[in-house]
Amino acid sequence: MDQQFFGLKQKLAPVWAALALGFCCAAPAWAATGTVPPGVYSLVVTLSGGGGGGGARDNAAGGTGGAGAAVTATVAVTPGQTITYIEGQAGGAGVERTCLSGATTGGAAGAGDGAGGQGGKISCPNTLTGYSSGEGGGGGGASSVTIGGTVLRAGGGGGGGGASNGQPGNAGSDAPLGITSTAACQTAGAGQAGQGDVAGTDGGGGGGGGGSYAGGAGAGGINGIDGAAAGRQSGGGGGGASCYYASAANPIAAAPTIAAGPGGGVGAIPGVRSPAGGSPGGVTFTPALILPTSAAAAVPTLGEYALAALGLLLAATAFFTLRRKV
Repeated sequence: MDQQFFGLKQKLAPVWAALALGFCCAAPAWAATGTVPPGVYSLVVTLSGGGGGGGARDNAAGGTGGAGAAVTATVAVTPGQTITYIEGQAGGAGVERTCLSGATTGGAAGAGDGAGGQGGKISCPNTLTGYSSGEGGGGGGASSVTIGGTVLRAGGGGGGGGASNGQPGNAGSDAPLGITSTAACQTAGAGQAGQGDVAGTDGGGGGGGGGSYAGGAGAGGINGIDGAAAGRQSGGGGGGASCYYASAANPIAAAPTIAAGPGGGVGAIPGVRSPAGGSPGGVTFTPALILPTSAAAAVPTLGEYALAALGLLLAATAFFTLRRKV
């Protein structure tokens, strides 16, 4: 009975502490720190990278942005420990077919711990009419969680390519659905910018690459070239890779899982819709009910010791009484 009681107290303590201190739900955007509450020795951490932005149109459609990755892991923690987390933001949409405001910049890069790459910009060669090919969408930013020496990172999606005259833009790549254990995960890596049009010509901008860790960031897409026959499609940005690095002090219970995360923004379709930015990433924490073996056991209170001693005394009295009757 006593062991069951103390075991139940251990399992419920993290839930009580988390609910009391508000450490159970979505973390605020987009970069912050938190403190592990009393009684919490294990956390389920879910983080997702931002989706890439959609590519802008010409007389053809822009490419859709790629989705970010969603990573889930159970990490051993210590009450009072500081957690740092950064939420990857969405890549911005490319600007549609206009040069009236001067030189453009390409779809905005999604901020994050491993920012996305900027979408390929247009140099605006045809300023009299204001027409030009479409800009590339920006890559989504990576999200990260750091607990002591343990790091988790979820990659962002690639931006969609901008359309050229007679050539649609290619879609950005989703963040890969594989996760790597590497010390390089401790260092953020920015996605590569999409390639802009060649000066003096016209063509859609490439999509920006998704944010990741050093060596795992997405590549930027190539620029497009006008012409239905002699032209080429712009490239979408590559998705950023996901990773983890576990320290001895804050081990991960099992290999993290990975799935598709926030979606990319739609590409523009002439006469139908404008391009859209991707969906932002995020980070959530949920206290685990079962403490990992490395966590310290809960120490019974003085009152619990007294109850246990009273229980033993009553059991001994009953035993000796039964023995005398026999």
